[in-house]
Amino acid sequence: MNNKLIDNICLYLREKKEESLELLQRLVNIDSYSHDKDGVKEVTLLLQRKLEEEGIECEIRENEHYGTHLIGRIKGNKKGRVLMVGHQDTAHPTGTLQNFPFTKDGNLLRGPGVSDMKSGLVFMVYSALALKKLAPEELYDIELLFTPDEEIGSPISKELIKERAREQ
Repeated sequence: MNNKLIDNICLYLREKKEESLELLQRLVNIDSYSHDKDGVKEVTLLLQRKLEEEGIECEIRENEHYGTHLIGRIKGNKKGRVLMVGHQDTAHPTGTLQNFPFTKDGNLLRGPGVSDMKSGLVFMVYSALALKKLAPEELYDIELLFTPDEEIGSPISKELIKERAREQ
């Protein structure tokens, strides 16, 4: 990757700052406690809508006990694959938002899961979009795996993470 491309990616990400902050606010303002299956699924659906709006193929995997897994796939032109993994659940019990919603004070952001891991989810989305849009000729396949249960030890995600990491 050359310096001009890196500069263009940085410019793209700066241009998307407000849009990405809006996505972060929407994600943080969803109660997604690990045991709140519906809340975690709401995070999944928001991420799915964003990815599909950007032309990224998505797969949802349901399960009995926790929220859903979301897998986004971007086809690259080079042989190989990059796997990015992030979790949609938080350690904050359902109802936390009533007293601790998303807030922004200058560069300081607060709210349930703002740093672990909802900002990471936004980073995954926008970094993948930047590569898709600006470096298609240098792109390896990218897979974005969003899991529902990391805060409780990934009881259902462990095997899927291993499976996706092994996939060639």
